[in-house]
Amino acid sequence: MNKEALTKLLELLLTADQVPMPGSGSSPWKIGEKYLVRTVTMTLTGLLIWVGPQELEFDQACWIADAGRFHKALKGEWDSSSEHEPFPGKMIVGRGSIVDAALITCELPKAVK
Repeated sequence: MNKEALTKLLELLLTADQVPMPGSGSSPWKIGEKYLVRTVTMTLTGLLIWVGPQELEFDQACWIADAGRFHKALKGEWDSSSEHEPFPGKMIVGRGSIVDAALITCELPKAVK
């Protein structure tokens, strides 16, 4: 199968609604926004800097062992968290591991607790 035929087949099988691509306008992720993300194994916060088909990249990321009361974490009341550690550098997260995510407007945690 040549490249043109393969491209056409992929277009028929995968629409923008099924596989959101960066810049397509169909993705709910917003570059430059802060998120609290819960994955199957942990919670993290960070500033979203890149969206790929399978991964998200965050800057100023922080691993949170126990966010405490969820409504307090969404407001940035990190004192209710029992433990959190800033990630040294950028963090890449597989989109398949994400349970849910919320935009947050509070300051991201920056200190080890």
